[in-house]
Amino acid sequence: MLDMLTNSQKGKDNFCKLAIVNSQLFRDLLSYDVEFKVLLTGTPLQNNLEELIHLLHFLDPRKFGDVQALSARWASMTKEERAEDLQITLKDHLLRRMKRDVIKDLPKKTEIIVPLSLTPLQKRIYKMVLTKNYEALRTRNLMNPLLHLQKVCNHPYLMPSGEAMAPRVPIPSIGTAHAIVSMYEPRMLVESSAKLHLVMRMLRRLRDCGHRVLIFSHLVSMLDLIQMALYNEGYAPSFHL
Repeated sequence: MLDMLTNSQKGKDNFCKLAIVNSQLFRDLLSYDVEFKVLLTGTPLQNNLEELIHLLHFLDPRKFGDVQALSARWASMTKEERAEDLQITLKDHLLRRMKRDVIKDLPKKTEIIVPLSLTPLQKRIYKMVLTKNYEALRTRNLMNPLLHLQKVCNHPYLMPSGEAMAPRVPIPSIGTAHAIVSMYEPRMLVESSAKLHLVMRMLRRLRDCGHRVLIFSHLVSMLDLIQMALYNEGYAPSFHL
């Protein structure tokens, strides 16, 4: 089995390919008469449940033989009911290595949530998003509007309407060391976002105390703006991945 997985498509994610129930690889591996099966992955559950259902079917065809029935059952549940049922279903089939089991002296995470008010520009763009997406919000088709609102709350320049209002400064010739800082007016880049304004205030104090800081964001475009602000402040941030 390992040889088949290794040689089928080198350099590609064969685990994801295995999730395609009608693929030749899936049918070939399903025909193997083995005592047990093991799948290694860091992403057992993606945006939809179809991949997970097919993998469960591969692991135990007798228990998870009716793929369509299982899919229909989860589709009929609320998000909370589905999460609870998934935990019960996966309990006997999923082995997870937790940090608390591996690094026993790891201190507990301290999470501090700081409530902030939107800046005037953020409020303006936020209202524009709500007005434009009124029908989607009214019918609870929320995914796309909520993503836009999330961007506004991070920084208004992440939205085309906000970015178009951004004050700019002349861009120096290509090849200068700090060309990345010159796209937006430095002060407004920070003050247009309540989050970025707070981050920069915190960084000044942390730098004075000799701390090192890691900044995470699931939006690469937000990291780009943070990086611009850091260069403007005279920091030398490591590039994000």
